[in-house]
Amino acid sequence: MLEVKGKKFSDISNDELKAKLATGIPVVDIRRPDEWKATGVLAGSHLITFFDKKGQVNPAFGDELQKVIAGPGEEIIFICQSGNRSSVLSQHLSEKAGFTQIANVQNGIASWIEAEGAVEPANLPDNCWLC
Repeated sequence: MLEVKGKKFSDISNDELKAKLATGIPVVDIRRPDEWKATGVLAGSHLITFFDKKGQVNPAFGDELQKVIAGPGEEIIFICQSGNRSSVLSQHLSEKAGFTQIANVQNGIASWIEAEGAVEPANLPDNCWLC
């Protein structure tokens, strides 16, 4: 018999993102520095690139993520440009690393900006990969 597995993370809308932001749940923007500079970022978001343009993974991502949350049982939100990369990351962390409370911003920051969501200029982190 074929086993069907459901997603172990949730896709959230802009309205759900707004509600979660109000409660202080950490947001990690996994886009590249050039993308942060081009569009701005959500206020208070943690800027940790996950993929480069060629799809290579940031070797320090796990260490940087551990500075944001203590472990895989804590709630976290991932955002990228369109929701695709953050969905891939959310799936990976939920299936391979035991994360249980991941929210993926379904249509990314592009949709957030289109809906007139607030952004601010990016302040690149000191330990910025690809900067």
